[in-house]
Amino acid sequence: MHGDFYDHPWLKEMIMSIPASILKQAGDYLLSVLKKKSPIRYSRFYDGTDETRQTLLAGMGISERDADWYSVEALIDDAVILFQHIGAVQKRELDDELADGFPDYEISLTEKGQAIVAGGTRYEFPDLEMHL
Repeated sequence: MHGDFYDHPWLKEMIMSIPASILKQAGDYLLSVLKKKSPIRYSRFYDGTDETRQTLLAGMGISERDADWYSVEALIDDAVILFQHIGAVQKRELDDELADGFPDYEISLTEKGQAIVAGGTRYEFPDLEMHL
């Protein structure tokens, strides 16, 4: 699922099928983690363990049912893609692999992302026709 939002039309369609409220919960949680430390590795959210999954559930405040249906780990990846699209984060691929064999990557706040977490800027994902 890793990639730029516009390079893969199926990716945009898939992300658009997720309720805005769920994406907002994932986005808000990602920003709360990045506010404390930037950069971070995506593997912090996805390492294949139940403990990490439970941390995501608690941090995002989503139900077990929604976490299973939308894949709680993938929601963070989706949030990264959307924040990258609006210029709030940068993503840098690493040599290490994730639990699924895909490359791990580093997520860091841009200047715009720093303004968002500082509370000076409200974020929205306009291409999804939703305002958060």
